[in-house]
Amino acid sequence: MEKKETARLFYAKRSLGDTLNYSVDFVKNNLKCLLKFMALLILPWNVIQAILMWMLSGALIDFAAIADSTDVVAIAGLLGVKHLLLYGGMMLVSVGAGTCLIALFFSLLKLNHEREGGLAGLRFQELKPLYVSNVFKGLRLFAFHILLGFVIALLMGLLAGISPWVVLAFVPFLFIFMLPLALLMPAYMLEKQSFFKTLASSYRMGFITWGGVFAVLLVMAIIAGLIQLAASAPWYIVTMVEYVFSLSENAATESASVGFNILSGFMALFLFFGQAIGLLFIYSGMGYQFGHASVKSQEIKVTDQIDSF
Repeated sequence: MEKKETARLFYAKRSLGDTLNYSVDFVKNNLKCLLKFMALLILPWNVIQAILMWMLSGALIDFAAIADSTDVVAIAGLLGVKHLLLYGGMMLVSVGAGTCLIALFFSLLKLNHEREGGLAGLRFQELKPLYVSNVFKGLRLFAFHILLGFVIALLMGLLAGISPWVVLAFVPFLFIFMLPLALLMPAYMLEKQSFFKTLASSYRMGFITWGGVFAVLLVMAIIAGLIQLAASAPWYIVTMVEYVFSLSENAATESASVGFNILSGFMALFLFFGQAIGLLFIYSGMGYQFGHASVKSQEIKVTDQIDSF
């Protein structure tokens, strides 16, 4: 009954507290369904990420072992190339994992407020068409943000050529004008509009509810950060211990190092899956903030039309 009410009230004006409560409740009440589909669609990406992270951390630890080599420069060069290849692969896989996570979450959020009974009894065959469509939308969003990042970097470089103080003065204005773009993702994923039409409308909604966007994003980022910190701590601890063992030439410590090496791989998997769970809260917050902003923006638009008439 609670899920049905949440679905019915997705597009509605809310106070900041209600928006936060709805955002957290969606993840909490549908966690089993979210984890089920994440295990099917996101976990394979996390496995690849964990393997690459395991190899990457091994390459970094190997730098500590080249001091005894007779050709330090050559080995360091090979390790550097290996590190760059692994890092590049990591970035590509992260884009794939991020795209699929965004597509999955907003597909489930949309179905939750469209299906009778919310997400109860949802099967993959019912989810698949919307999910595949949202994957392509997610790729367009990533391409847009990469292009936007390039333009901003170019602009910052030009301003830095004038004076570093100009850059510092520009940063607050950049933050103010970029924050409304936080609603672009939920707007594009949940609505059937062209990209540029969605960009314009979501940017307008973001400015109208700028304070709410900032507050929801801040609170949800803190929640996500705490979850991700808890998920990443075991990997960092195991990696540090593994590094200590790698500095020893004792046979017993080398054997223990192998065990920690394997454990590091599993902890990396836990890290990436935990990071994905943390992001759910940010996406949920922006989704429900969009539902609020959409209604508020429409009311302002109607009021303006009445005043004009």
